[in-house]
Amino acid sequence: LTQGRRSYFLCLTYPDLTPALSYIEEMTAGVDAIEVRVDLLRSPKDGENTGPYIPTVSYAMSQIAALRHKTTLPIIFTVRTVSQGGQFPDHAEKEALELLQAAIRTGVEYIDVEISWLEKSIMDLISRKGSSQLIASWHDWSGKMAWDGKPVQEKYRLADKFGDIVKIVGKANGISDNFALTQFVSRMQETPNAKPVIAINMGLEGQMSRILNSTLSPVTHPRLPFKAAPGQLSFAQIQTALHLIGQL
Repeated sequence: LTQGRRSYFLCLTYPDLTPALSYIEEMTAGVDAIEVRVDLLRSPKDGENTGPYIPTVSYAMSQIAALRHKTTLPIIFTVRTVSQGGQFPDHAEKEALELLQAAIRTGVEYIDVEISWLEKSIMDLISRKGSSQLIASWHDWSGKMAWDGKPVQEKYRLADKFGDIVKIVGKANGISDNFALTQFVSRMQETPNAKPVIAINMGLEGQMSRILNSTLSPVTHPRLPFKAAPGQLSFAQIQTALHLIGQL
């Protein structure tokens, strides 16, 4: 997360990580961390369940343990709710917090916390997080969030209050939305003691923002069953693009 250094994390989208462990070294080439999308995990006995789902703490922790045997890269533990683009039920905040607390106890390096949760719940996690870093995240799927508007500034301030890292994700309607995003990040980084920021626009029109984002850019890989978000690029694609625009 050193300023001026690009960093990336691979977004795993497997329901069960164990069959993919033999490919982990190949898939993580070039990246700095691995995200486990806990909301996408499915116990083999519930493999046909495609709707909102709550994995058990024991199953999630067994997946983390299996991953630890194959890589020393830091792990990002994410429980993404339906309203924020994931598969975890929105009403199950208690269960989400239990999973996050278990991840903290096992020493996971990063936990992703949605700022839409109750402040009391988030503050409880902060008090327990130990050496884990908290990524305070907000995802706007409406396509109406303007990077030069007041609502995004309010979301940024709230994420900055809770997190060690701020993550704001919007949806691009045109290429100009990526320039607005870049200007927003520049303004926020000029403030005293600014925290690292992950800022991205989803969708094909937002792919430029994924190329220009420098802090923990989420990436996919051809071996994954599907992309974690629309418009997501691989590490190799981003490196090619950076080279073509003279940034690498």
